[in-house]
Amino acid sequence: MPTYEYGCLNCSIKFEISASMSQKENGLEAVCPKCGATDTVQLFNSVNFFKSGSGSANAAFKSSGGCGPNSGSGCCG
Repeated sequence: MPTYEYGCLNCSIKFEISASMSQKENGLEAVCPKCGATDTVQLFNSVNFFKSGSGSANAAFKSSGGCGPNSGSGCCG
C-alpha cells in the first residue's frame, strides 16, 4: 500500500498516511494526527533512479545526460 507524506498548515508537522490508490483517487482526506486539522497539503519528495550496476544515484543520473536518455541541448533549463 502506498504511503503519502503530508504537512499540516495549522501546526506545521509532517506526517504519513498509508492508503490504497483507489482511496487516494476517491479523495483521501488527510487529518493531522497532532491537532486534528484537515488544512493539510501533500508533500512530494524527489525520487532516485538507479542504473543497474552503477553503484550510485549520481552515476545513473549523469549517464543519462541529466534529463533523460535521449535529451538534447537545453532540456533542463
